[in-house]
Amino acid sequence: MFIIRSMLRQRFVAAFALITVLGAISLNVRADTATLTVSDKIAREAEIAIQYVHQHNYDEALKHYRQALSDSIKTDDGQLRHVARFRNDIGVVYLKMGKYAEARDILTQAVRIAGRKQNSSDPNSVTIYKNLGAAFYNLGEYEKALDWHRKARALQESVPAAERSDPAKANYREIAAVFEEGMASSLSLEWCAKTVMFRKQDAGFGYLNAGKYAQARDVLLQAAEIAEKELGGKDADSAEIFRNLGAAFHYLGNSEKALDWYQKALAVRESVLSAESSGVAEIYMDIGAVHERQGNFQAALDGYTKGLAVREKALGAEHSSVAMDYDRVASLHQNFGEHDEAWEWRQKATEIRSRARDGNSAGATSDHHRNAARMYFGQGDYENALKSYEQALVIEEKNLGKQHPVTIATRNDIAGVYDKKGDYKQALDWYRKALADQEKVLGKGNQSTALSYINIAVAEARLGNNGKALENLQKAAGIFEKSVGKNHPGVATAYTNVAWVYSRMGNYVKAEQWGRKAKAVNERIFGKDHPATGLSYGNVAMIHLNRKQYDKAISGYLRAYRIYLAKFGETYPQTQSFRGNLERVYRLTKNPKPFDDWLAETLEG
Repeated sequence: MFIIRSMLRQRFVAAFALITVLGAISLNVRADTATLTVSDKIAREAEIAIQYVHQHNYDEALKHYRQALSDSIKTDDGQLRHVARFRNDIGVVYLKMGKYAEARDILTQAVRIAGRKQNSSDPNSVTIYKNLGAAFYNLGEYEKALDWHRKARALQESVPAAERSDPAKANYREIAAVFEEGMASSLSLEWCAKTVMFRKQDAGFGYLNAGKYAQARDVLLQAAEIAEKELGGKDADSAEIFRNLGAAFHYLGNSEKALDWYQKALAVRESVLSAESSGVAEIYMDIGAVHERQGNFQAALDGYTKGLAVREKALGAEHSSVAMDYDRVASLHQNFGEHDEAWEWRQKATEIRSRARDGNSAGATSDHHRNAARMYFGQGDYENALKSYEQALVIEEKNLGKQHPVTIATRNDIAGVYDKKGDYKQALDWYRKALADQEKVLGKGNQSTALSYINIAVAEARLGNNGKALENLQKAAGIFEKSVGKNHPGVATAYTNVAWVYSRMGNYVKAEQWGRKAKAVNERIFGKDHPATGLSYGNVAMIHLNRKQYDKAISGYLRAYRIYLAKFGETYPQTQSFRGNLERVYRLTKNPKPFDDWLAETLEG
């Protein structure tokens, strides 16, 4: 799984159409001011203010608007609409002057007054809401701005069509206050929504890179809501948000949600970029990674091979990104014990890099060293695997930092090599280093932290510290049960290792209990014929063998053998292992019939 880089995009500049409110105030100014009515005086002050706005003399405009406001407040005819309008006009002038805090304050007063009017759906309130949104936007309070633009839209939609403002019929009072850029006020909601969406998108991307997956999920869900509800959710930026959400859920262990968001991202990218773009290939790879984590080998392979095919068409078969895809397919085969296939895919990747034409050779990158380490590990060449992982670690600590999730993962890989070498003390030290950083970065309740507890438990058990091993396994199981529930592969892994520790202690009764619990979890998740369930049958069979319960051991090994034979064939290493165990137990029963004959009859029956 690769952290998803932000895509280039055009940012929207804050430019709002600021409008004064249309009114029914008469502007028939009489020559003899002594005979003017209060309404005429108010209208005259407003007319003078408008002229000063035209001249960009905002101080004088404010003086006359304030006089009009003062006279409106003094009237006893309950014309609250005039008070709200002039507060709005003053707010517009403040906006033009760049005095956004003053604009916010007086527009907030206008909103309160508008809300007290009998006709709460007055079209003029829409204008006030938009201008208040503009004030908040220019103050950098983008979410408040978006909230007011949403209110304006909702109110506008509630106004009968016949009562809505018609730009073609707008009088000079409205036109005079519009920004010189001439941008339509109806677009301000979109600009504001994009600004808020981009900020949340960038914050989510930052959280992902920092390994703060829960925070990334929360802020990206907010960005996705804006993308879908306000902007249609059909553009490249929406696809990026959806993909990053898939990554956040993937790292948090919620495979179902991860797949949902990846599928959304895939659909948008296919429509925006075409089905044969490298961006589409990336999401196929993401989908494959989720299935791999679930233990679904075939679905993972389908995702990876689809992504690889698209990438080859988009970039050419010799591109370094294609080599990286080969490495991912190789890792999948290796993780499922298919070391020969893994070797072939690694060789293909190496050949591409050796003749790379795009100038982006991965020879000096941590990815290259890590992939080489995996190849050596699969061959059993632990010394070279260790050297390659250490080279990757040096680069990652320099470029990403010591507490980046990728760096921590490499430390875990180094520990795994020491574990395979039988150097359990070194393995334990490296596992503990990784755990300390995971708890700082991801928290003590994260699934990756739980897996580290399991690794530490295994190392402790091999050093004879069975009590510490069980303690760590209980922590791991507790984290999985609390974060994702009892029906999760991590829970089954923890239970399996508890059974293994009890078996090492000679407590076969408890070992069998925990082994059966692990098998039940795998059956609920994957079904009775999945390889993970097959391994559980084999584990329980081994416990029966240790208890000299040969009939039960044969039953378990036979079930495991059938599953692997049907799934992977006779030559698959784990299939052969189960067959060997089955034969060993069968011979202990002293059955005179040759094993091959018995097995053939049993499989046919």
